[in-house]
Amino acid sequence: GAAGALVAILDRVRSGTGQTVEVSVQEAALSGLYPWGIPLADYQRHYPMMASSPPRAADGNYMVLPCADGYVRVLPATPAHWRGFVKLVGSPEALAGPEWDFLPFRIMNGDLIRALATEALQSRPRREVVDEGRRHGVPIGPVNTPEEFVRETQTVVRGYFRRLPETPLGDAPVAAAPFVFSRTPVSLRRGAPRANEDDVAGLPP
Repeated sequence: GAAGALVAILDRVRSGTGQTVEVSVQEAALSGLYPWGIPLADYQRHYPMMASSPPRAADGNYMVLPCADGYVRVLPATPAHWRGFVKLVGSPEALAGPEWDFLPFRIMNGDLIRALATEALQSRPRREVVDEGRRHGVPIGPVNTPEEFVRETQTVVRGYFRRLPETPLGDAPVAAAPFVFSRTPVSLRRGAPRANEDDVAGLPP
């Protein structure tokens, strides 16, 4: 998102015209952007009751959970997200107390959450789980294989992959930028240069 905004600002300086910048969270994640609100070394000072380096990513509070035909990832960070997640997994009594609204408490009891959620979701189709989670306001999405991501409706509609002529990969799709400009669309006009090829030939100065 920041990279797209900076490029748009640069274009505005050059052209004098602003534009809308659309950023896909899914595609930005593929670019390796993963900021943390609190540095790892600072967690124990903020939350001394917790381990200094608790499990993270899929093994931590933002879990990857099994469904009947694949996996989903959930990110129930806020109290509202958490309450929606509890509904998604069937409102078990063990997760009913007000203490569960406190994120560090959930992190410290992640094993229990994971066990209850796995039991509730593992026999249900992934699409059904994702749709219900979104109705409850839960940040949730499918964990796609590479092949599934290429075929995903969002990926296709946004034109994330492009096909370039005369590349060593033949007709293989190539990933473009993870942002879309309203006025100056990102384009890929050629592939990477081949071995011993002039890598500036045909490019503007």
